[in-house]
Order: sequence, then C-alpha cells, then structure tokens
Amino acid sequence: MIDTIRILSKIDKDTYDKIHSQSIIKKSFSAKTGQLYYEITSDNLEGSFSSSLYCRVYDRGDKYGFGDDYVIVVEGSAHKLAFGQNAYNGFCDLEFVVLYLKNLVENGYNVKLPDFENWFLLRCDIAKCFDLQNQNRVCNYINNLSNLDFPRRNLKFYIDSCIYFTGTTTTLKIYNKLLEFKTHDKTKLSKRDDFDINEHEKKIDGFVRFEIEIKKKKLLSIYEKLNKCIVKNVRCCDFEKIYTINDDWD
Repeated sequence: MIDTIRILSKIDKDTYDKIHSQSIIKKSFSAKTGQLYYEITSDNLEGSFSSSLYCRVYDRGDKYGFGDDYVIVVEGSAHKLAFGQNAYNGFCDLEFVVLYLKNLVENGYNVKLPDFENWFLLRCDIAKCFDLQNQNRVCNYINNLSNLDFPRRNLKFYIDSCIYFTGTTTTLKIYNKLLEFKTHDKTKLSKRDDFDINEHEKKIDGFVRFEIEIKKKKLLSIYEKLNKCIVKNVRCCDFEKIYTINDDWD
C-alpha cells in the first residue's frame, strides 16, 4: 500500500498569495459535533506516523529546479487522513492518493490546484503489514533482526519496537505496529467517536510492518534507469506506471 507521499506542483501568484496569507495551522472540523476531520500545517510533519497534512508554498522554486516559479509542496498519508490508521485497507493507486491530498488542500484554502499530470513526486512510502498472530512473535522477530548488517546504511534498533536502516536514497523501517499505534495515535483517536480503539488493537496485535521510504534521489535513479534520460523531477503519473509494473510492492 502507499502511505506518506510528498508532492510538488507549480502554482500561480494568486494561489500562492491566498495560501501564504493564511495561518500556519488550519483545521477542518464538523460545526455540529466539533469533531476534527484533519489539520493542515506548514511546519514539518512529526514523522511517518503523523495524521496531519503538510502544505507549504514558495515564491521561488529554485530548490526543486523550477527557477522563479511559484510552487506548492504537499505531504501526508491519505490512508491516515481517511481512516485514522495505516495498518490495513490502504490505497495502492497513486493517482487517487495524490488527488485525495490535492482535494483536501483545495477545500482547506478554497483554491484550485493543478491536475494530476502536473504534480511531481518527491517522496513515496510503500508499506506492507504481516500478521504474526501475537505480540510475542512480533517482539521476537524484531529483536532477532538486531544483529543484521545493511551495507552503507545506519542501523537504529529499539528493543521489541522497531529497526530502521537509514540511507540517502531509501530508508527501510520494520516495526511493531501495535506499539507504534499506542505511542503515536491512541491518545488522538480516543477523542473520536467513529473509531473503535479496542477492535483496532485486537486486529493489529500481531502486525509487523515493513515500510520503505523512497526518497527523491532514488526516484530519479529509477526513472533514469528505465527511460534512459535525465530529469530534475519525476512526475507522479510517470512513477505510477513504474509502481503498477512492480505490483509486488503493494
């Protein structure tokens, strides 16, 4: 499934001004119940576990190879934003994920953003959960990985919880989904009346999650290898074709 993505597009000055002039934190909620639907922030997200939506506009796109164009960067997990969790029933259609985040930003700021074909991919997290049936098996599995070595990668290990192999092109994360949920999401979701925490914890009790964060450097490398040409940014629609071909990533 596709989890967190970071995407970029060019925008016009009016759109830039409208988004830039609004507050750093923007929330969407039900006026009737007061329940928070989602939050848009221009601060960096806390991590891959964040259920907020990052949106920031720039008056120059030099950093991303767009010269003096106005650009917008959006980052978030459609899975987390839609369901409050990212352990199961996720999305494998990149176009749907991009358009979902795009629509949230459009609704949040009352703007019109470019079509799918005009968005570029800066990061894409692809994940898969395996059910080992119980916590003992998950903890034993993760702890047994602590002696592994991954060439040219930094290893971070937390007993019973997770193991990370960080790199400049990709980062591999293997972690205990139940412990991650209790640490990062349980308190937030306890305030929602449409989420059954007990049922969710029972379902993910034996889940170990594999997540690969594909960074821009790797996205460019994959594209250039397949297409025999050099580009500054990879369009989402082009990576979608690569992802579809490699359907074992789902």
